[in-house]
Amino acid sequence: PILTPGIVFISGDCLRPVNATDNYQIIQNRPNPFNPTTTIDYHVPEAVHVHIEVMDVLGRTVKVLVDEHMSEGSHSVVFDASGLPSGMYLYRMDAGPFSKVMKMMVSK
Repeated sequence: PILTPGIVFISGDCLRPVNATDNYQIIQNRPNPFNPTTTIDYHVPEAVHVHIEVMDVLGRTVKVLVDEHMSEGSHSVVFDASGLPSGMYLYRMDAGPFSKVMKMMVSK
């Protein structure tokens, strides 16, 4: 890797850190697929109430990961799926005017 302020180059690809944006952002969980835990990174450009929940493919809430007022900046949350069966799950972030749904896979 080549490191420069705010940028990381790996094999010629430029990877910007989560805090390199002034926008709302939720990043693909890592690792994915996972067993039993995964990390979800997100960024909020201002102090705001953040709600992140995990749902099954039918849209039923499995677990609420975050439901609180968060300060401006980058944050992360760990999801433990040890009590869930293998399969696809969705996670959704709602913060201020932002809402986004993403997919993740539990593989046991």
